[in-house]
Amino acid sequence: MRRGLTLLEVLFASVMLTGLMIAGLMMLTSLSGTREARDAAAWERSARASLSEIQRALDRRFGEDLPLRPVVLTSDGLRSYRSERAFDEIELRSGVLFINSENQARVLIGEVSEFVCRIDEHRTIVEVKLSGQCGRSLTRTLPLGSAK
Repeated sequence: MRRGLTLLEVLFASVMLTGLMIAGLMMLTSLSGTREARDAAAWERSARASLSEIQRALDRRFGEDLPLRPVVLTSDGLRSYRSERAFDEIELRSGVLFINSENQARVLIGEVSEFVCRIDEHRTIVEVKLSGQCGRSLTRTLPLGSAK
């Protein structure tokens, strides 16, 4: 009866174990990349919905008997007046984009690294850019013209 393994059996076992470790590491790396891509795609869907909500806030500036209300850039966002005292304010605070309307704040989207708004010189369009911490970025041009 022999005790233990031969050198050839030990080498074969270590090669097999190394192969299993490499395969496991490759699978974990692949799953990690898939999760990051899925998270980035989810952020992009949320960003598109947030841009649509900003468009709705801008559209509320029109009334049947009211003139067109102004849109003003603020230090950390955008303010859209619905009347002389009522307005919707979109602002970025600590990586979270909020919309404040009638003294109620709602979260539009989190994990935002940049929120930039620009109004053209004719005051007919506003360009809104959202950048996420995931590296994705969306830009949308929103009309500021007359009511539809």
